[in-house]
Amino acid sequence: MVPRCVSCCATLALLAAVFVPIAPWVVQRLFWYAHQAPSGQALHMPAYPPDIHDNVVRGIPANSFITDRRMDFLENNFTHRPGDVWVITYQKVGTTWTQYIVSLLQGNPRETSAVDLFARCPWPEVDIGVLASSPSVLQQSAISATGQRCFKSHWPRKGFFANLPDESKVIYVLRDAESVAVSYWGHMFNLFGSYWLKDGDMTWDQYFEKWFHGDLQMGGYMEHVASWWEARDKANVLMLRYEDMRADAAAAVRRIANFIGVQADDARLADILDATSKESMMKWNEGWIDSFLIMTGIMKGEHVRRDGEAKKASCTDTQRARLVEKYDKLLKPLGMPFEFMFSKRKS
Repeated sequence: MVPRCVSCCATLALLAAVFVPIAPWVVQRLFWYAHQAPSGQALHMPAYPPDIHDNVVRGIPANSFITDRRMDFLENNFTHRPGDVWVITYQKVGTTWTQYIVSLLQGNPRETSAVDLFARCPWPEVDIGVLASSPSVLQQSAISATGQRCFKSHWPRKGFFANLPDESKVIYVLRDAESVAVSYWGHMFNLFGSYWLKDGDMTWDQYFEKWFHGDLQMGGYMEHVASWWEARDKANVLMLRYEDMRADAAAAVRRIANFIGVQADDARLADILDATSKESMMKWNEGWIDSFLIMTGIMKGEHVRRDGEAKKASCTDTQRARLVEKYDKLLKPLGMPFEFMFSKRKS
C-alpha cells in the first residue's frame, strides 16, 4: 500500500510540476479565445501597426467581443424604459467610477469588484465573453430601487446611440486629452488578456499615431467627444468633466443625483463618497477576481490603479501641437472651451 501511495504522490507531483508553470499560459489563451468574434464578423484592418485584432462594427473599430450581431439586436429589438441611465465615455475617462456613483444613487449596495458592478450596470454592446449579457438577460437588466436601469457604453453618438429616446438619460464624461492618451496606453499593456501586448511590442510613438488617427477601439477621442458635445444642450444629457469630478466629488454626486431624479441627503452623500473614493475602490484589487486575473497574467497590474501608477509616457511638444490643431478643427467650432481638452495648459 505504501509503495502505491508513494507512486500516486510522485505522479501528482510530476503533474503539478508540468501543469503549474503552464497554467497561466493555458488560462490566458482560453480567455483570449473566449473573447474572439464569431465567424462572419468583419475585422478591423489597422492603418497603423500593430494589429490588436479588433472588429469593425458599423464602421468603427471595436473590441473583439463587440459585434454587428449585437448592434443588430440593440437597433432592432432592445426595449427602452423611461428613466434608463446611460453612462457613456471614451475609454479611460472615469467610466467605472461614474457607473458606481449612479448604481449607489439608485439604491444598490456596495460592490466588491468591477465584475459585480457590471452585473448591475451592464455594457450592452458586449456580445461574448465574461462581461456579456445575453439579449434576454439584457432586456431584464436589474431594475434598481428607484425603478431605473443603468447601462454603460463607450460608443460615439451614432446609430443606436444617436437615437436614444428622450426618456433615457445620458451622463457623458470627458477628460483632458493627453491624460486620456496616457491612461489608455497603460490600459492596453495592463489588460494583456485582451490586447496581447508585451513591453516592446508597441512604442509610444506607434501608439500615439493609432490613437490620434482613430485606429483604436471606438475611433478618435476628439471625434468621440464631438459627437456627444453636439447633444450637450438636450435636457436628457449631462456633460461632466473628469477633472471637475476629481476636484469636487461631492458636487459631482449631487449633480448626478439631481439629473437622474434621486434624493441624496448629507448622510447618503457621505456614504457614496466613501464607497466611491479611490481608497475604497482600490480594495477591489484585493478580491479573488482581480487576484486571479493578475495571477494568471490576464492583467499585468491592478484594475483600479493608484495615482501615478499608469505606464509612464507623455506627449512630445509636436504631438501636443497636433492635438491642439485637432481641437481647433473639431471642437473649437462647436464652442468647447480650450481647457476642457487641455486642463493642464493655457491657450
